[in-house]
Formats: sequence, C-alpha cells, structure tokens
Amino acid sequence: MKMRFSIISSRNKNIRVRVKMLQEVVKLHFKIFERRLWDLIFLASLVEWLMGSRKYELFIAYFKNTPVGFCLMRESRIWQIGVLKEYRRLGIGSSLVPDYATVVKTPKFRINAIKFYEKLGFKKKKETKRSIWLERS
Repeated sequence: MKMRFSIISSRNKNIRVRVKMLQEVVKLHFKIFERRLWDLIFLASLVEWLMGSRKYELFIAYFKNTPVGFCLMRESRIWQIGVLKEYRRLGIGSSLVPDYATVVKTPKFRINAIKFYEKLGFKKKKETKRSIWLERS
C-alpha cells in the first residue's frame, strides 16, 4: 500500500504561514541532523527566506498533517533536504526536489545522499577535499 503525503511550497505564502513553516522546519532539522556549525548557516538562510527573499523556496512534506521532510532551495541549488528516518525510501525525498533543481553540494562521506541525487539524474561534476558537487540538466 502506498503512503499518501502532501508537499507544500512556500511560494506566495503570507508571513503567518511562513512563520509556521519555519517552526516546523527547525524542529525537523534538529530531529534529522546532528547539531553542527552548519546549523547557523541553515538558520540564517531560513531567516532570509522568512523575510521574503525570492532567492529561497521551502517545501515541506506532510503525512497525516505531520511534517516529515523538507527541502530548502536557493535558486536552482538544493540548499538542504531531509526526511525523518522512519519516512525514508517512500518517495518523499524525491517528491520534495523540484524540477528546476540543477545543483547540489554534499559531503563525500554521505554516500546514501550521493546515490539519492544520482537516482534523480544528478551527475558528479566537481570534487573538493571534503565535498562533491552534482548537477543535472
């Protein structure tokens, strides 16, 4: 049986809805990821998004009105994406990535993330000491 979930975009949402989305994403983020220095950059990006920056768009996946995943886009780049562990491998992550997403940077050690992006048609374009850049056309 296929799970039913919905994806909500931040596009054209008023400030009240955006604040609610921000609260949900911050909670999700800390459930999904370990706390690290990048949290500050992520939170700063969310604040910029909340203040109305057109560079960012936020998508949240819900299952039975409960947020289970999110994707923060910065123009055509996937800035951050995450799905709660118990909801992975159900197509939610793939559904969160918009068609206009063409670039992503991920740490080399995140092998599952790299496989996920390759499954979506991204190809490795550049490697640094710690990261891999993937692109799709």
